[in-house]
Amino acid sequence: MKQAHCFLNGLGYGLEQAGWDERPLYIGAWDAPFSVTEDGKLTYFSADITPSEYLQLFTRLYGEGAVEWYDYGAEKLINLKKFLEVLRRHPELPVLVQLDLFHMPYQKRTFQTMHQPHFVIVHGMRGGQFMVYDRYFEWEGLVAASHVHDAFLSNELGGGLLLHPEWLHAPDAHEVARIFEDTIETDPGEWSLTGTVRRRIMQTVESPDMYPPGALKDAVSQLGILAKRKYSYGLLYQYFSEALNQGTELYQEQLEGFIRMWSTLAYLVIRTSMPGRTGEIGLLVDKVEQLHRTEQQLKEELTDVYHRWKPRFAC
Repeated sequence: MKQAHCFLNGLGYGLEQAGWDERPLYIGAWDAPFSVTEDGKLTYFSADITPSEYLQLFTRLYGEGAVEWYDYGAEKLINLKKFLEVLRRHPELPVLVQLDLFHMPYQKRTFQTMHQPHFVIVHGMRGGQFMVYDRYFEWEGLVAASHVHDAFLSNELGGGLLLHPEWLHAPDAHEVARIFEDTIETDPGEWSLTGTVRRRIMQTVESPDMYPPGALKDAVSQLGILAKRKYSYGLLYQYFSEALNQGTELYQEQLEGFIRMWSTLAYLVIRTSMPGRTGEIGLLVDKVEQLHRTEQQLKEELTDVYHRWKPRFAC
């Protein structure tokens, strides 16, 4: 499963345990919420972004198989005790929990260097260690209790669910169709990722004193995480195409190229933020426009295969 969205990847673990297709869960993940700080930094997390909408989507598609145990109004220590109690009472069930990657030793890029909230699955304990499944980073293994405790307590946000795979059911095709149509017709416009990046670049052009060119690098430092959410296009395209016995290789190649374009943009931003490079900002705007056109094409192709799928499976 692609690195699309850590919360959805975690829910997908429960669906995988139950034997159900998780791909419909990623409908709309291409436009998953993100935030912009006061100083213009794009970020995939904030106190205002909660997984409630995706939990509702999960329930619509698969049933009441996720029980929220985290109390957002309680202190961290109280929630840590609840987390440990859930694990003690349900050692056979997967627990989805948000931790701080700063304390998770398997993720070398962030361990002891960068605070990042991140959802993982904890599925029981062995010899005083936590059995962790991180589908986003394609890692599984034992993590010391001290690391997990610290990761829980230092996380500035929080969240957690107990998954009951045995309560889940296969997604109904008619419900998939309704959700897809409601989602694909919603155009975030200027509040899309490309629209927000374009606006942030123009702030530097129009108000360099308030948004200096040197700050652009930090402003888009999380662009790679946000761009990976676009892999959800490919998951849905694959879902519809497989039912039609249609190949997906060309679309997946186009999507991989699209994701690489985001990496290229991030590199160009870093270069443009260097002293003496501000004259190249126009190149950034051109690249963003190219990204917008490519994404519209990917959406159109996804919509086309959906309209061929619907008459056969959801009418």
